[in-house]
Amino acid sequence: MSDTETPTETPSTTLYVSPIADPLMGGKLNARAMKLVKKAATSKNLRRGVPEVLKAIRKGQKGMVLLAADVYPVDVIAHVPAYCEKKGIPYAYVPSRQAL
Repeated sequence: MSDTETPTETPSTTLYVSPIADPLMGGKLNARAMKLVKKAATSKNLRRGVPEVLKAIRKGQKGMVLLAADVYPVDVIAHVPAYCEKKGIPYAYVPSRQAL
């Protein structure tokens, strides 16, 4: 391969997605969610980590929960969607933990 040729193959990055990751955000909705996360982080209204999120839900704080779909093991976050449904908090999965 000379210096002027460009490689024709692009490496595909397939992310792990846990079997419980439903509803999974994608495309434009995912981009909007990431923008919302950045805005919440700058205004100090972001809760990170399972214990902190569950504490905020228990105290009745309003908002939505974004979970990473590539968390392994799944047992770490498996109980969060059920708790959100019980309390009436909307939740969704984003494809990557790194993005959060």
